[in-house]
Amino acid sequence: MRYIAAIVSLVIFCAAPASGQESLWESSSKEGTSLYKIGHYADAESYYLTALKEAEKFGEFDTRLAMSANNLGTLYFQEGRYSDAELMEQRALAIHERVSSQDDPDMVIVLSNLGAICMMEARYSEAESFDKRVLEVRLRLFGEQSPKVAHILSNIGVLYFTEGEYPQAETYYERALAIQEKTLGPDHPDVATSLTNLGAVYREQGKYSKAGPLYERALAIREKTLGPEHPDVAIVLSNWARLYQSERKFWDAKSLDERALKIREKALGPEHPDVAASLNNTALLDKQLGNDTEAEPLFQRAIGILKDTFGEEHPNTARVMLNLGTMYSDQGKFELAEPLLEKSLQTMQTVSPHNYEWLSQALNAYASLLAKTNRRAQAEVLQTRAMVYTAMFREARTKK
Repeated sequence: MRYIAAIVSLVIFCAAPASGQESLWESSSKEGTSLYKIGHYADAESYYLTALKEAEKFGEFDTRLAMSANNLGTLYFQEGRYSDAELMEQRALAIHERVSSQDDPDMVIVLSNLGAICMMEARYSEAESFDKRVLEVRLRLFGEQSPKVAHILSNIGVLYFTEGEYPQAETYYERALAIQEKTLGPDHPDVATSLTNLGAVYREQGKYSKAGPLYERALAIREKTLGPEHPDVAIVLSNWARLYQSERKFWDAKSLDERALKIREKALGPEHPDVAASLNNTALLDKQLGNDTEAEPLFQRAIGILKDTFGEEHPNTARVMLNLGTMYSDQGKFELAEPLLEKSLQTMQTVSPHNYEWLSQALNAYASLLAKTNRRAQAEVLQTRAMVYTAMFREARTKK
């Protein structure tokens, strides 16, 4: 089982050009945004907090305060601080709802960001509601060929991808990519995002020959525009490693994962959920290479990070728990394995009921443990359910 890294993106605001001498709010906003764009999030936060404090002086419902709150929310999202991000975005939304029209572009950006946050917290119905609302407004305001439309199409694609609805995700990613290449050019960072996402959905559908060239192109764009140590480079590396893993090129995958982990720990800090993703991916490769002793502490560290970030009732946490539980079961350590497998299955049934692939894998893993511990009747019930979900997953994969 893999920890998938599709890319959902938020939008920051840039301060309007100053007339005459630049205010502290303007200079802090601009400097924060410059640092944010190169991945220096801790330094960017300091400037954004200064800008927020200055914006509060303009009044409770000043749109500059909404801008600063949105920027902090976007930063917190990148740091995996989703509750803090939502508080900031809700603050920005409250201002816009008081002073802006329903079609105000800045308000729509905040709605889009809230959709991304909901998706990361597995609140999928809320995320879809935000995203579809944003898509409707942007189509009306900007037309079908706008990069702003491509941005929300991409986010909707990530939502479907996360829920395991790969054909739908592919459709949205392809639409987004076509718009971006036409309007932004072939080497724009947004194009790299769509290439990476589309590569991931091709990989999940077994279209390996189509995925590889997309990752190669995305990596070249990211390294050229952002530099080799940016967190967005690590996203491409991690996705490309999953392709190698699917193709059983384990040492090639491990090399990319180790590079991605180093980038993330340096740029994001050791407790970021993207670090947990890299730890989990490296642990899975160690397990496949027969290095269970090296894999175990990586799984455990990843689970700790994800529990602290999301809590136990989140699919990302559940997936890594499933990976560690499966390894323990394979080792015959059933007392350690069963609580992890049971909790993982419960979480997935609750928060990801339409992700048939993950559900079938969780059911099969738990059924295997039950069979090994002479609870065959219970195992057969879970195996039957897993077969149903597997069939549903295969059907979903073949629809287009």
